[in-house]
Amino acid sequence: MWDGLEVIFSLPLAECNEEELLEDEGITPAEAAFLEGYERGETVQCENCGEEIEKESAIKKKIRGKTRYFCSEECVEDFLESLEED
Repeated sequence: MWDGLEVIFSLPLAECNEEELLEDEGITPAEAAFLEGYERGETVQCENCGEEIEKESAIKKKIRGKTRYFCSEECVEDFLESLEED
């Protein structure tokens, strides 16, 4: 058991492939979940629905002088409609 841990931790993180480690039973499901979270970038919340999304993939709009992030064009439209109602 310890031999496997030594191999995992002796590799630089960039060289570790989660699928290979799981196939070799080198990590537990909890460790795999940690790696998945580690690999994600910065997240933001959709201004309309509140869904947490990766900042890189979010739709970014400047509205009323503030940068706002959205998960979809539908949420952008819904948000803009709600501003018109105010």
